[in-house]
Amino acid sequence: DGNEILPLFPLGGIVYTPNSEHVLNIFEPRYRQMYNDILMNGSKRFVVSMSHPSVKGSFAKVGVLFQLEDLKEVSEQTQDQ
Repeated sequence: DGNEILPLFPLGGIVYTPNSEHVLNIFEPRYRQMYNDILMNGSKRFVVSMSHPSVKGSFAKVGVLFQLEDLKEVSEQTQDQ
């Protein structure tokens, strides 16, 4: 059927547009695990969606598909583990 289930990376009030490049600093353990998972399964893709501004736990109906191109370990720079 062509459908694929992808991980969701929620962001606050930041709007991303298709065909643009962005740097995401991933430091929360659950999102670091998401990155590990997409690297291990070979997909290297995930969806970024804005959090709803007034409804907690709800997201925008439209998101942007991100393709992971480069991953840099920065935990030593940020002191995150």
